Amino acid sequence: MRKNIILLLILAAGLSACSGVDTVVKKRWSIPDKSYTETTLGLVDLTTKDMDLQEAGRKLTDNLQSQLMANSLFVLGNKSPRYFLKYKVTAYHPGSRAERMATFGLMDSAKAELKVKIALFEKEKMVGAWVTESWQKDGYFPDALFKKAAENIVQHLGRGF
Repeated sequence: MRKNIILLLILAAGLSACSGVDTVVKKRWSIPDKSYTETTLGLVDLTTKDMDLQEAGRKLTDNLQSQLMANSLFVLGNKSPRYFLKYKVTAYHPGSRAERMATFGLMDSAKAELKVKIALFEKEKMVGAWVTESWQKDGYFPDALFKKAAENIVQHLGRGF
């Protein structure tokens, strides 16, 4: 009984470090007028009509909306927002959830990967652009890939680059 508890604790500790995110900043963004008061933001998904990528774009949109509402000063707006966050899922590989669970995230072939290009626009002018790559090696939380990518995007919005 005691060995089973110790094994479960080791598995829980090992699986908690099996996902990550990385970013490449293409253009730091800065808002020329620092006296702005309107912080409305519109989300625009530019993902192609490829079925796998379209589903990934939808999941990313859902996670972005929840992250923006919880961790951002931006307000999601439908009526002529001041800023537009345009993003495109350029690569998505779901990997094999069963293989990730069976190998405890040790096989790279089972790893789930997501690559997103993001640009922030103020009306028609681009004020920033970056690329976010997210990966997941564990198999227990299938949406952790999109949540990590959304958290990273919102962090970049909050830091100003």
